[in-house]
Amino acid sequence: MRAGRHWVKSATAAATLCACLVVGCAYFNALYNARRAFEDAQAARLRDQPLEAASAYQEAIDKAARSYRSDESGRWADDALYIMGRAYFHSGDWARSRAALERLLATSSDSSLHAGARVYLGGVALATGRRDLGMRLLDDALEEVPDAMLRAEAHLWRARAAFDAGRAQEGWAGLDRSEAVSRELKVAVALERLARGLENDHFENARAGATTVLEQESGEAWADTVLAAAERASLLWGAGSAAAMLAAAERSEWAPAARSRIRLERATLLARAGDSVAAGEMAGELARGDDRTAREARIALARWRLNSVDRLEEFEEVRAILLPAIALSEAVRLIDYMEHVGLFVERAAMAGDHLALFAGAELARDSLGSPRLALQLFTLYADRDRGSAWEAKALMAALELTDDAQERQPLAARLSQLDDNIYVQASAGAEARSADYAMVEGRLGTSLAILHQRVAAEAANRDVAVREAARSLDSIRAAEELVRRIAAGDSLLLDSLRLDSLRLDSLRADSLRSSAPGVTPTDAFFAPDTVSQTDSILPGDSVPRRDTLEHAQPSPGPGRPASESEAGAA
Repeated sequence: MRAGRHWVKSATAAATLCACLVVGCAYFNALYNARRAFEDAQAARLRDQPLEAASAYQEAIDKAARSYRSDESGRWADDALYIMGRAYFHSGDWARSRAALERLLATSSDSSLHAGARVYLGGVALATGRRDLGMRLLDDALEEVPDAMLRAEAHLWRARAAFDAGRAQEGWAGLDRSEAVSRELKVAVALERLARGLENDHFENARAGATTVLEQESGEAWADTVLAAAERASLLWGAGSAAAMLAAAERSEWAPAARSRIRLERATLLARAGDSVAAGEMAGELARGDDRTAREARIALARWRLNSVDRLEEFEEVRAILLPAIALSEAVRLIDYMEHVGLFVERAAMAGDHLALFAGAELARDSLGSPRLALQLFTLYADRDRGSAWEAKALMAALELTDDAQERQPLAARLSQLDDNIYVQASAGAEARSADYAMVEGRLGTSLAILHQRVAAEAANRDVAVREAARSLDSIRAAEELVRRIAAGDSLLLDSLRLDSLRLDSLRADSLRSSAPGVTPTDAFFAPDTVSQTDSILPGDSVPRRDTLEHAQPSPGPGRPASESEAGAA
């Protein structure tokens, strides 16, 4: 009987012990999982993954709270409170963070947890606008914190508070200390240095911050931030300084796509700063690829080339650069604009519609970014349409496109002889702009609108075959040809692309023959008997003589352009 009672007591004790062990294991497992979730959240935050970080912080809070509620006076209760206080802090819940940390200070005797709690309470004070209290709490606890990353973060918080208080030198020193304490926050500190350098007009710190971000593989997550900072730097210190700020991109270990974006921005800044050689080399190297950045590099190269062209025949080189990038709408637009400028000049030569030169000049200036070509076209229009109301407007537009004294002198001299021109009178002051001025401007706008409509229709009719050929080039041959040419060392594939351009020109020449009898395949815009060597803006074999244009009569039929009086009536 006694043996039976003894067995029952032993079984009850064993069951009780087992239950305690199960509860203890569950309690510890919850805390372990909370720690793991908090570490995952910290890592996601440093990788600039806010959604993942927020989810992991919430998981840490939930699991730590479950662990704490299991035994509020137990061995690991203070650890659970510490996890909750930090996770609430990084989630932006200042009130709950402070409550958890203050309870920790009241119930725990762990000195390292106390120091960490005071640091986070200092961060809460700074975040809620109590700067003096926050900095005092940080100063009191910093040296006692064993966690290097937390010390680095505390120095970073303190540096931000110093900057916000207007104490920049103290802020720079705080960033230096944060960077020296732990490498885990290296990118975060560098981003702060970059931002504060821009904010405080301190180029060297801004450049140092950008350099560190570009040199760190984990900095790739902030590529957009670096690009935005470079653009702002160009406004503060000029494009050359902004390009220097991105120099580390040349040795960066970022993934190729992200690194290429930074390098293209640097090439653009170098071009803006006047270093066209370095910009062209860098963009040319990037253009050898087959991704979006390569196509954007081609567009950049094309725009830089368009900025200097002053002859229509140079469009072929630009078009050759753009063809492999035709998947981007900007490349298509530039090709279309070049086509339209050519058609405007052709219309002026073949139909005697001088105003088409004015329309082409405006398109070259405003849409293509080709001031040199626009200058030539405006001047040629003024030569061809002497005595018209719009002669002076063309001369004024030409003057605005050049700073060269030798180019300006004859233009200004001609303009000085047009004192009675309504545009010259209007330029003297707004009060001189009469109803007649508005009428002349209205006639010009109407005439140009009609010209644009007709040229757009003509381009649509002519370009069906050309566009299809261009798209075939891009979709069928681009990849294979690109790889082969790159392997052969051909940087921009210009030779092969020029051959394709010549093939496309043959299609265009066929359409010209069908619409304009007498035009030969070698004459892109004008008939061979109108060649003159005195006008420099057009290809040497396609320049009209002044007397031919001045005495040309509009061709009859429905395609005849509107005369000045007809356009005004319209």
